[in-house]
Amino acid sequence: MSIVDLFEGPVHLSECQTDKGDCPFEPECPIHRRWEPLQEILRKELEKITFEELAHDAKAFELLATI
Repeated sequence: MSIVDLFEGPVHLSECQTDKGDCPFEPECPIHRRWEPLQEILRKELEKITFEELAHDAKAFELLATI
């Protein structure tokens, strides 16, 4: 689970990633199979984000606001 998941909930590229069975084109959807690898890349990138990095970014925004 990523820090982003904790604050925002699960992040998905498309609703079809969350609502299995609601798509009339499932299981032969040509788009869905393209989303899967991209969803995995997004998940891995979000897992790399740490609370420390977010705190650092917040401080940087505070500094920019004072300029």
